Amino acid sequence: ARRWRVFPGAEVAAWAVLAVAVVLHAWIFLPLTLGRDGIVGGDYALHYPNLLAGRFLFLANGPLSVPWFNPAQCGGVPFIADLNVAFYSLPQALTLLVDPGRAVAATFVVFAALGTAGMYLLCRQRFQLSPGASVAGAVLFLFNGFYAYRMAVGHLTFHPFMLTPWLAW
Repeated sequence: ARRWRVFPGAEVAAWAVLAVAVVLHAWIFLPLTLGRDGIVGGDYALHYPNLLAGRFLFLANGPLSVPWFNPAQCGGVPFIADLNVAFYSLPQALTLLVDPGRAVAATFVVFAALGTAGMYLLCRQRFQLSPGASVAGAVLFLFNGFYAYRMAVGHLTFHPFMLTPWLAW
């Protein structure tokens, strides 16, 4: 196994650069996800009602009740069986605390940070790259475009894509 000679504090500097990259990513892409002037991606027309229905079902039936059907849409369509319903997910959990728009925004930033950290650790520990090369790999993964633009158009169920480096790690 090849070991890179790095200056003391290189790991701390790398994590600082990654934190700045995540903040920059949120600054650039979060307005697309939240929407300007109240306009959001078209596919959120499916997910926002589902998040609200999940919130109401949770509040009405409690945390241990599985929401098999959703009476709020079309008089009782299958809910948990729909692949576009993310009932057991971070956005749904956050919707219990805040509105769906803020829940999606928080999910966007949290999963961007998780993906960045996962890619850095994958490059650094498994591929044994230098801290600089690992930061470059993590930043490239963060700004790959797939995640940000999927979330911008409303593909909420693509947020776990950013966990891919953790699976590979």
